[in-house]
Amino acid sequence: MCIRDSSGFWLFVLSGIFMSFALFFASTTMLAPMLLWVFVSNFWFANSINDEQIVWQHDGLAGVCVVLGVLLSCVGAPKNDESYDQSELLGKMWHVTFFLWASMTLGAIVGAYLVQQQLLQEEEENGRLGDTKKTMLNLTYGGLAGAFGGTNITLSKCTFSLIAGEYDNDKLQGVFTTPMLYIVASLLVCTYLMQIKLTMQGLEECSAIIVMCVQSVTEEFFAVMGGLLWFQDYKDFVIWGVVLFVIGQVLAMSSVVVLSYFRLERAEDAANLRASDRVLSESDEKLGDPKDKAWFHSE
Repeated sequence: MCIRDSSGFWLFVLSGIFMSFALFFASTTMLAPMLLWVFVSNFWFANSINDEQIVWQHDGLAGVCVVLGVLLSCVGAPKNDESYDQSELLGKMWHVTFFLWASMTLGAIVGAYLVQQQLLQEEEENGRLGDTKKTMLNLTYGGLAGAFGGTNITLSKCTFSLIAGEYDNDKLQGVFTTPMLYIVASLLVCTYLMQIKLTMQGLEECSAIIVMCVQSVTEEFFAVMGGLLWFQDYKDFVIWGVVLFVIGQVLAMSSVVVLSYFRLERAEDAANLRASDRVLSESDEKLGDPKDKAWFHSE
């Protein structure tokens, strides 16, 4: 792994850690939309590090829409930040909304994995996939990483809430003698490692633009659902907050998709241009002597 690759990997790891610490101070529903900030900064660094072209009519407008959508979501989201001890958190887990979140998340992960394995097997047997199936395969890489990422954020909030709640009750003794804390923390580590593994796998197999776009939107969605359904943040919404939050979510997510579309289109155009230049260069080499080239073009 080269220095640039390793530094990118560790920055990705550290970003997840810093995001987790922020959960000490705010609700998941409020913090999750900020995951989409990655696309606002991404095209800046893509230009300065990878020399990717910035088209302000597209990238600038989409970036502004992402910022506006995230701000609207944060303004409309509930501002509560509660801690729970083991008994209180278990009480929330027996609520129907928790089972809805758990079944939705588990179903998405299992479903995406099965589709991915089926498409990989078909690709191995036939040598290639059609455009539609290839797109579906690419989407599963980002979708799986995002689903694990959203679950990880929810489990992080659960872990920190348990630590704070048990510490308020029995100080350090309460923290270290809570069985549920060890279970949730273990799942937290597992989901984080799976997210990193699947992200790296996706970046190796297909376009980074597709992987990071799908991962960002999927991760944000499942993290928001964790806050709304597991921690029942929906109870703390006011009417105007719901309106702002929904508008912000739709605006931010759709802008990320549009921004990714334009960037992917430019990447494909650049790849086609390089391929054309390579073909012309090879043709010129086959012509040989410059006099022969002049004779060929005159004919």
